[in-house]
Amino acid sequence: MRRFLQRLILALLWLAGMLTAFPAQSSSVAAQSAAPLYLIITPDAFASALTDFITVQQERGFQVQLALLSQTGTEKEQIKNYIQRLFPRPKYVLLVGDNEFIPTWPFTTFAIPPASTDLYYTTFTDNSYRPKTILGRLPVHNTTDLTDYMSKLIAYYHMAAIPSWQQQISFIATDHPTFAMDTEDDFNYIIATDTTPTGYSGTFTGRDGAIAPTTGGDRLFPLTYNANSDDVVSIIGEGRAAVVYLGSGSPTSWDWNAGPFLSVNQVRTFSGPPIPLVLALAHKTADFATAESMADAWILNAQSGALVYIGASADTQNNSARALANEFFNTEFYDFSTPRSVGEALQASLLYLDKIFYTPPGGKAEYERYQLFGDPSLTFRLPQGARLRSHKFYLPVDWGSQVIIPFSVENPGETAETFELTIHSFALNPVALDVYSVELAPGAATVVYATVQMSTDYPVGASDNITLTATQHEPLPADELIKTKITVSLQTFDPAIPLPLVKRSNFGKPYLRPDAAVGIIQ
Repeated sequence: MRRFLQRLILALLWLAGMLTAFPAQSSSVAAQSAAPLYLIITPDAFASALTDFITVQQERGFQVQLALLSQTGTEKEQIKNYIQRLFPRPKYVLLVGDNEFIPTWPFTTFAIPPASTDLYYTTFTDNSYRPKTILGRLPVHNTTDLTDYMSKLIAYYHMAAIPSWQQQISFIATDHPTFAMDTEDDFNYIIATDTTPTGYSGTFTGRDGAIAPTTGGDRLFPLTYNANSDDVVSIIGEGRAAVVYLGSGSPTSWDWNAGPFLSVNQVRTFSGPPIPLVLALAHKTADFATAESMADAWILNAQSGALVYIGASADTQNNSARALANEFFNTEFYDFSTPRSVGEALQASLLYLDKIFYTPPGGKAEYERYQLFGDPSLTFRLPQGARLRSHKFYLPVDWGSQVIIPFSVENPGETAETFELTIHSFALNPVALDVYSVELAPGAATVVYATVQMSTDYPVGASDNITLTATQHEPLPADELIKTKITVSLQTFDPAIPLPLVKRSNFGKPYLRPDAAVGIIQ
């Protein structure tokens, strides 16, 4: 006992000495150490062109670390080891340089011809294919390429006002006879559940007698609305928050049945606003072996093009690409007031494919084929609408019972606002709000309650999504109304069966929003 007390006293004295030698960090230092790490790996010659970007990322809340190839080594294994050894682990990694500077990894799954990927810079255990960090690449060849890209990216982050084109979005569908209708149906679902409730629109109205709706975005569907190449080029020239294409392609083109409707040569000539996100779910448009792929052309357009291009370096499959698109937008707009980055949305979508869409051994090929070019931390610039929160995002509910869901509604703006509230059930269960309009002073918040009657017509295990939408009150013009939304998922269970025995494989997707309840007013 005495020996134990002696050791305890010595330990306390040692600890007191350590605290004296290393005083507590100031709040600013502590905050900086808690900031997520953004790692940039670059050839030495490009370092000076990254100064302004580093400053911007620090302003956005990142702790930025610059690593030169002279420090990491130039072989892919050396670069991976450098990333893996970092502590804390970086949230984002940006590789600066095309594969002539920073090599790629070969596919381990089947691909004809053999294909390459950046995936294995982010997998740190043997036989793992799920990334541990979020990676993007800038396929630049020289300092001019890098400077041009950074100029348009920084201009986006410093944009004081949000132009109208950033509340517009375009969906381009295949005209393949086997896949066209399914692709259009999935795009219509995304438009109905994600982009329309959040106020997005388009300008394409159809042609040759076919009338295309514009709510929720452009429906550039060649089969149903007779969209053609000129329509696509014209719409892109106007500027869009995102352009989404799902269909056939090649390393140098996006293709319809009659041939390419958009090519590298056309992308080079774009002069409109840079598109924040181009999501191209098409064959090989991000092929590393091609001198100038579609991904390269979009990113390296000096004044226009794209800020982020997500594309495949190998062939794609229509069914999994449609599932990825659905999950991407579900993740991106699940809580519209706090959007996820494009890198987070891609990672969550691939995890969904791996866990839900595919049976074991999972979606390894999907992880290998999709590459992100540009800044992986980019988020959409959104108008300041109501900030919505819920203390629960996934609720088990007795079959046929009634559930009450509290939502907090906050006005983050600098002026008083009135918000009109609507509630919607995906499964068409009866839903009612205790109030349908709230007036809030700047910074004020309140809690509203939604009552949901779960239908007895659905079997045990049936799910529902309850979506609350807040819209700024008139007299704002209709095209300036700002909408935000939040969704809570419900799943029924039989109260006669203990909950742990209920099959849970389809019970929500909690990996999408693990931090969404921060700041909830209870």
